[in-house]
Amino acid sequence: VVRLAPLLCSAILAACAPAQPSLVTVPQAPTRTAGAVAILAMEPFALGAESCDPERVAECLRNAIVRQRPGLPVVSPDEFARVAYPGLEVSEAPRQPEYVALLLEDPAFRARIEPLQLRYVVVVGGLTATRNLWTHVECYYGCFRLSAAEQETRVAATLIDVERSGPVREVTASRGDREYFGMFFVFPFYKPARTLSGACRNVAGEILRAMDELDSG
Repeated sequence: VVRLAPLLCSAILAACAPAQPSLVTVPQAPTRTAGAVAILAMEPFALGAESCDPERVAECLRNAIVRQRPGLPVVSPDEFARVAYPGLEVSEAPRQPEYVALLLEDPAFRARIEPLQLRYVVVVGGLTATRNLWTHVECYYGCFRLSAAEQETRVAATLIDVERSGPVREVTASRGDREYFGMFFVFPFYKPARTLSGACRNVAGEILRAMDELDSG
């Protein structure tokens, strides 16, 4: 007589036993910047007579960084100036990368900006060049005029490591586009060139990659 009860009990216990956990390697997430980033506008004359409005370029880069990395604290030029240069207007404060790097070596200055909890400072400026391409005029029962121009914007940014107190990376990006202006009878129309936002987007990506490399290195 074959005793089936012990065999059945052994099979049931084996089936109901908890499975041994398998070791799974979870990939490490890339190290993110532990601290804020301040965006400063470069002085206009540093990039030539056709330089863009410095505050507009700084705001453009700030928006691009926030969109690409929403959780990163970004300090505006006005906020940085209020803390770092009390009593000075933003336009009067040092805004060249080499000057900012020198200030970061001063213990008193570093103590003054300590509330901002900065890890990096980015000094940015932009240069836009516009070249007229052609103008076309036709007249039948009324006159039609159309003009086209080519615009190119170059954005240059210097990344300064607050811990190392010195410029560590320079990033530039260019973006070209065409703008059109026309007039039909007395009705004007205009298609602007959108070059600044594209250049800021490219610079923001390079700045964030550089910060990730420095944080993980």
